Amino acid sequence: MSQPLKNLMNTGTKLWLDSIDPVLVEENRRLGISGATSNPIIVANLLRSGRFDDQIEALLDGRDDETVAWQMTDRLVRDAQQVFLPAWEASDGDDGYVSFELD
Repeated sequence: MSQPLKNLMNTGTKLWLDSIDPVLVEENRRLGISGATSNPIIVANLLRSGRFDDQIEALLDGRDDETVAWQMTDRLVRDAQQVFLPAWEASDGDDGYVSFELD
């Protein structure tokens, strides 16, 4: 971890990632980031990337686009929660959150 990042966290500042991209969540958790947040635009951009096409395909089965989008959102949020769960447990629930902003 970089010294400026470490110094900032030593002041008590909680750093959150503004994404639930699984790759970024893992990388940033290793850096000490303590939570994440997202919103429909961030998720839409993730889904447009093509990286989740197989998962989306598996969910289609007669479901409408909105339902599939919310199921993928739920999956991405839950996966991020699992990554931050150790921070939540270590802080007795004071840290390690994943939030999702709605329209």
